[in-house]
Amino acid sequence: MLYRLVSGVQANINMHISHFYSHKGSDKQFVNLDVYYTWVAPFEDWLKNLHMAYSFVLWAINWEYENLLNYEFIGVNEQET
Repeated sequence: MLYRLVSGVQANINMHISHFYSHKGSDKQFVNLDVYYTWVAPFEDWLKNLHMAYSFVLWAINWEYENLLNYEFIGVNEQET
């Protein structure tokens, strides 16, 4: 399961790289489909692992939902809340 989680995170990173791609020396970001079709799309297992990692994160949030609601955050100004 750890391998699948790490693989899902790697697929997520590669998808973000292809989505927020920028050329060297340029500040513009754009979607680069060539990077997506080279690094992500051919690897069906990575996409399945990405879905499993996303499901795992949602499960963990749901499992700790009540504790997260009642958690007292320290260091936040009252004006910011």
